[in-house]
Amino acid sequence: MSYDRESLAAKMEKWGKSLGKFRLPAWEEIPDLGLYMDQVTLLLTGYLGKLSPEGKDEKVITPAAINNYVRMRVMPEPSGKKYYRAHLAYLIMICTLKGSLSIATLGKLIPAGLDEERLREIYADYAEAYRCETEAFSEQVKTLSGEILGEPEPSGGGRDIRRAWAASAAVSGGFSVMLAEKLLSLEDGEGEDEAPAQKKDGQKKDAQKKDGQKK
Repeated sequence: MSYDRESLAAKMEKWGKSLGKFRLPAWEEIPDLGLYMDQVTLLLTGYLGKLSPEGKDEKVITPAAINNYVRMRVMPEPSGKKYYRAHLAYLIMICTLKGSLSIATLGKLIPAGLDEERLREIYADYAEAYRCETEAFSEQVKTLSGEILGEPEPSGGGRDIRRAWAASAAVSGGFSVMLAEKLLSLEDGEGEDEAPAQKKDGQKKDAQKKDGQKK
């Protein structure tokens, strides 16, 4: 399949630069006025809409999805149908993670019952991590745009660098999700390190019991 390499490289470079400048809003920049549902969806689209591959403002969440997150206790309930800074912080993290993590895993990463000070700390750490990752990803996209220009145009079944990079990105993303789920699952298995000792104690007691029966 032939394609305009220069045009594709230019589009990728432009997208990469845009991503490199992207920042999640700081905690203090998130409004704490009490917003209604339609205002929340508009605000989140303004914050996150340009993260789409097309770089356009796309609706990132629906009222039904927000209600579902509340019902599933992934985030706190609104106060009198209004959403405040804490609710919005949860939603920003949820919207930027929902494409890669399950609802159950999201609940482990950002529990719904956090007090505001703890939530503020978690959100600040998350926003900083997001900044670092977008900058690193932006550099990868710039590298790709350079490789596209330097790669011979595929013909007769030759290598298509777009497909090669797409496959690599998909595989890398899959392993990143596996790592996140593994790290969070370790909290559920905190007693795993104690299991060998417990097993050994159990075996010792069984041996003592058998010795007693023999006597």
